[in-house]
Amino acid sequence: MLKSLSRFLRDHPVFIRVLVLGYTAFLCCFFFPLGSSSPLHKVILFGLMVLCLAEAYGPGKEPGIFLRTLAAAGLGLLGRYLLEYGEVSNSRNFTVENVLCFLAAVPLYMTLAYHVLVKWLAEHAAGA
Repeated sequence: MLKSLSRFLRDHPVFIRVLVLGYTAFLCCFFFPLGSSSPLHKVILFGLMVLCLAEAYGPGKEPGIFLRTLAAAGLGLLGRYLLEYGEVSNSRNFTVENVLCFLAAVPLYMTLAYHVLVKWLAEHAAGA
């Protein structure tokens, strides 16, 4: 069973990429605005997503990673807005500053973390 799942995932890399970006959008939906939850939770969960991005896309894809995570963050914000549609929290949370800060910070953080992680993995793979 595990061997067939591993083979399926290896044979269908697009499935993995869609899954990683979908989960990134899911995280963005629930971590907006940036001050709404513990920084440690954000670092750990977005860090895990960066590890998944590095595995799914490989090295040297920084511009694409930035654009994809920007799109995922936008979808997450849209999901959050629709989830809380008509509630007072939308008018409090969805300010121009909060949205722009979130849409800038999350993709920048994830792209920078992706770049550092891929570089670190390449250095350690070459030394092993």
